Amino acid sequence: MDIQDVLPHIRRLADAGEVYGLKYETTAVELVDGRTKSATRKQEYGTAVRLLSKGRMGFSSALGPCDLKTVAEKAAASAQFGEEVNFQFVKEKPLRKPTVYSETVERLSLDKMREMGEKVCSLLKEKCPDGVVEVSVRTGVAEHRIVNTAGADGSEKFSNFSLSAHIEWVRNDEIILVYGYEVSVRVEDFIEKVVADVSRQLNWCEREAKLQSGPKDVLFDAKSGVSAIIVPLMAGLNGENIARRTSPLLGKVGQKLFSEKLTVFDDGTVDNRVGSSSFDCEGTPVRKNVLIDEGVLKGYVFDLRFGAMAGAVSSGNGKRASVSSLPRPSFNNFIIKPGDIEFEKMLKGIKDGVYVVMALGIGQGNIISGAFSNPLGLAFRIENGEVTGKIRKASIAGNVYDSFKRIEALSKETEILGAGEVPHILLSGVSVVAG
Repeated sequence: MDIQDVLPHIRRLADAGEVYGLKYETTAVELVDGRTKSATRKQEYGTAVRLLSKGRMGFSSALGPCDLKTVAEKAAASAQFGEEVNFQFVKEKPLRKPTVYSETVERLSLDKMREMGEKVCSLLKEKCPDGVVEVSVRTGVAEHRIVNTAGADGSEKFSNFSLSAHIEWVRNDEIILVYGYEVSVRVEDFIEKVVADVSRQLNWCEREAKLQSGPKDVLFDAKSGVSAIIVPLMAGLNGENIARRTSPLLGKVGQKLFSEKLTVFDDGTVDNRVGSSSFDCEGTPVRKNVLIDEGVLKGYVFDLRFGAMAGAVSSGNGKRASVSSLPRPSFNNFIIKPGDIEFEKMLKGIKDGVYVVMALGIGQGNIISGAFSNPLGLAFRIENGEVTGKIRKASIAGNVYDSFKRIEALSKETEILGAGEVPHILLSGVSVVAG
């Protein structure tokens, strides 16, 4: 049965409803020191039904072949005791259709993926013969479709390709971990970039630097280090936390809360970005949403349910973690506008600081308050504009609502951070604890 065919049955069961279908295939090749550890291909599909009945929401899902009428009936039964809601399903046409699929990803062979992985392993093993080199090459192809009783009927196909490398290096009594990755909608030649990123980290790890505790200039690497300060900010901008009245940003739209250097937007319309799409997982068209403009708070990201709860409309950010989960507000492509200074010049301008490449424990603790407190997995000492060596043990702490008022600089260069794009960020006065 086509998912469209179950809509008449849904209309008999409830006031309104939607059917969401998702199928995907993932392929992965994992290598250790040039030898193939595993090569896997996984395929799954599923269907979910969400109903609105007498002001309450019902939900049911199934993986694999299923009787859609039965799934709808189970959703109707759950609606009797479901959450009270006040949203309506939408029928809107997408504003534009970004490029989110590449046939070359779907056709990429396991042999070719293994060849890429072997080359990365070989190059990095030359750089670090005593380390264990692990490389992962992955592809994903997915297609989703959503129909509802309001008349929406949309489908879209997606692809992604990623290459990552990880080195575990035991030096004396210390285990050093370095990591690099790239991701795209298309198959791209990421080998040189990943090898260069990891090699630079290895070079800096050859020396060890001492550090004294205290407030310091901290340069957050755009590839991974920025996650420590971005995740709490994203929590504050998430419409679920606004609707539940737990975000510190509640009721502050129009206020200047951050440095004028900070402009943030969520844009799911950008071509060749893994977070882009024509419409979200509820059928709402995706668009560019300005969230912070030169330090001034402009808005939040919402789905249908939490948008209605907050007295707002969906911003096209209803995402599902899987076919068996309800949509929630989530970012499409979280983008921070870059600055006007090259990364190397930023580095040269730091007299006494820390360069954070990887922080540990991201997303743990009381992030909704804006707090961050993270041990550093990989960080380097900066003295008089030079990286002088690896810091063995240290941690950082602060609050993004305070720290983002003290942005010293944002780099011209940006990096793709999963579903997002951000520059390197230099903050002053971040608390650093050594040892």
